Amino acid sequence: MQKDRRQFLRIQVPADAEALDEQGKKLGRVEEAGGGGMRIRLEADRKPPAAGSRLKITVVEPGTNHVIHSATVLVRYSDGKSLGLEFVAEGAPPGPA
Repeated sequence: MQKDRRQFLRIQVPADAEALDEQGKKLGRVEEAGGGGMRIRLEADRKPPAAGSRLKITVVEPGTNHVIHSATVLVRYSDGKSLGLEFVAEGAPPGPA
């Protein structure tokens, strides 16, 4: 049996949870979330932010706009369709991209 090497456990989020940007516009659907960050499937019409960018996002349940989580994140990667985001502390210095 292979050992799970994740530093953080996965967090259960509703299958249709959405990530909103600072302006409240839909960035995409949350695919995975863990203690260290999350992966978001971008909306088809959204241009992906550059790796190393900081964003403030809010994760909500669609239809209810019930806030699940708000965080400052660092974009670790983008393949044009999804974003890998790392949670960062407010006011923390930028980390390496």
